[in-house]
Amino acid sequence: DIIFSNTGDNIGGTVLLQQLLNRQLLWLSCRHHIAELILKASFQSLFGKTTAPVSTLFSTLKSSWASLDLTDFRFPPTPACYRCTAVPLLAFLDERLHPD
Repeated sequence: DIIFSNTGDNIGGTVLLQQLLNRQLLWLSCRHHIAELILKASFQSLFGKTTAPVSTLFSTLKSSWASLDLTDFRFPPTPACYRCTAVPLLAFLDERLHPD
């Protein structure tokens, strides 16, 4: 787990365990937390930092989720400046979402 109580530089659980064992440990975060950090950085680059516990954007999405047509999901058009990297990624994701 990568919460601060485990990874703090001075008194985090991992640091204390390293001191107790007198050796370095491999810090390997789980994929869920890594994806969470990537999503957070992406969201902040698009919408700016927030200190609010709940994002208005996600609250709106949650309240309208039942009315969304998820049977005909399509990716929005990709801006030209991102196509060289985004198109292969979107194709990969589309292939995973629709493995026909």
